[in-house]
Amino acid sequence: MNVTARPADRPAALKQALENFLASPDFAKGVRSSTLASWRTSGGVSYGGGGSYSVELSPDGTSRVEDTQKIGKPYNSSSVILEIPAANVGIGNNADLDLMVELQLDDLADQLRGTLAGKLR
Repeated sequence: MNVTARPADRPAALKQALENFLASPDFAKGVRSSTLASWRTSGGVSYGGGGSYSVELSPDGTSRVEDTQKIGKPYNSSSVILEIPAANVGIGNNADLDLMVELQLDDLADQLRGTLAGKLR
């Protein structure tokens, strides 16, 4: 879907953009990046409460993932930005990171769907 949606079609188009993102490899990569960003490190010690990654969804069905601190405002006013949730993994537990991300993708996808629904109200 590469045609800009009419305003009345915007919610459906953004929902489709989210589904396109969730079905792409970028979703798992974004969750992994958001999880790693949440592990702020200082002096070799990891602490929670670091950064995150976000996805910008456009009514034309496209998306882009960027560090939340860098993504800023949507390029297009009809786009929406959602913070990508981090997987629930012990801080610094890189050995299990990919497995834990994979196991949590369905729940994290539902969380993003709920976040989008809240923004579209």
